[in-house]
Parts: sequence; structure tokens; C-alpha cells
Amino acid sequence: MAAAAGGRRRREMRRIEDTTSRQVTFSKRRKGLLKKASELSVLCDAEVALLVFSPRGRFFHFASATSSLEETIDRYISHTQEAPANKKPRELTVKQKKLMDKILQLQQQEKILSEENALLRDQGKVQHAPIGAPEREMNHNQHVQDIDVDTELVIGRRC
Repeated sequence: MAAAAGGRRRREMRRIEDTTSRQVTFSKRRKGLLKKASELSVLCDAEVALLVFSPRGRFFHFASATSSLEETIDRYISHTQEAPANKKPRELTVKQKKLMDKILQLQQQEKILSEENALLRDQGKVQHAPIGAPEREMNHNQHVQDIDVDTELVIGRRC
């Protein structure tokens, strides 16, 4: 056992093996936890919601008087969707920079492909099967003339 500040010793925390003792401890600590949540909301004017499920699956909850439990849960969900957990602004900036670099690269590729496409279209307009060429070659040339290549590139999506 490790010594804590002030010379007190900490007990190792582990599951209570005796079922009756475990249930009594759960009940007492649950009441204390609900009381602390209530005190926090009153003293600090904080919006507090607490959900507790017993080992047997019973549901206990607390919500501060300023809102209902459902409203607080909805607020929590919308907040966590807007600000992903464990994301640092610097990490987002690095990811955004990489995405911008990729967008620029794709735009350059689009420009090159557009130029190549225009060149191929011009070549297709000029190419004709020579008189007396075998039918296979003529069909091939006709096929080249009929090809329409779409090079439109859309990057991202605006909402």
C-alpha cells in the first residue's frame, strides 16, 4: 500500500465480493453521489445531469432544476457532435493543411487532365480513316471519334 499525503494510507480499490455488502455500498454511495450532483447545481448554478444504472439494471437519475434530463442529454449530444472529444486545435490545423494540400494537388491534376482532354478532342476531330483502309481500322477510328471523356472533378461538398 502506498502512503498518501499527511501520512494516511490509501486502500486499494477493488470490487466488493459479498453481494449484500456490495448492494448496501451501492445504495449509500448512489445517494451521496445524487446529493453531490444536486449541491453542485445549486451552489455553482451548473447544469447537471447524472445517470446511474445499478448492477441489476435499475435506472437512477438526477437533472438540475433548470432543465429536464432529456434536454440536458440532447444538449450533451449536440455538444459532443460539434466538438469531437480528444481533438486538439493544433491537430485539426495539421489535418486541414494536409487536406488543403491534397485539394491543390487534385486541382493541378484536373487542369492537366482538362488540357489533355482538349488535345485529344482536337485530335479526334482531325483524325479520319484513310480511303481504302481496312474496315477494322475504320471502326477503330470511328470509335475514337465517338469517345466523350468527362473530366469534371468535384472536391468536397458544400452544405
